Amino acid sequence: MRGGYPPAPSIPPSRSGPEVVRRGRRLERALAPLLLGTGTLVAVVVREAVDSNAGVPTWAWPAVGGSALIGAAVAMERTDVTPIEAGRRVVDMVGSYFD
Repeated sequence: MRGGYPPAPSIPPSRSGPEVVRRGRRLERALAPLLLGTGTLVAVVVREAVDSNAGVPTWAWPAVGGSALIGAAVAMERTDVTPIEAGRRVVDMVGSYFD
C-alpha cells in the first residue's frame, strides 16, 4: 500500500453494465409511486388551501368518506358481490361510457 490507500476493488467489465441497468430499473420502479404520492399531496394541499371550503368543519371530510365506504360495503353485501367483481363492474361501466 503506497500512500496509505487500499487498492481499489476491481469490477469485471462484463458485470458492470448490467448491474447499472438493473439498479436504474429499480430506481424507476421506486420513482413512480414517489411522484404519484407527491402529486396527490400537492393536489390535496392546494385543495385545502382554497377558502371556498372554509365553512366546512374538518371532521366532515372523513365522515363523508367513511359513509361512502360503508354504503359501498352494504351494497356489495346485499348483492353478494366480492370487491374484485365490483371493481371489474365499475371498470366495465366506465369503459363502456367512454367508448
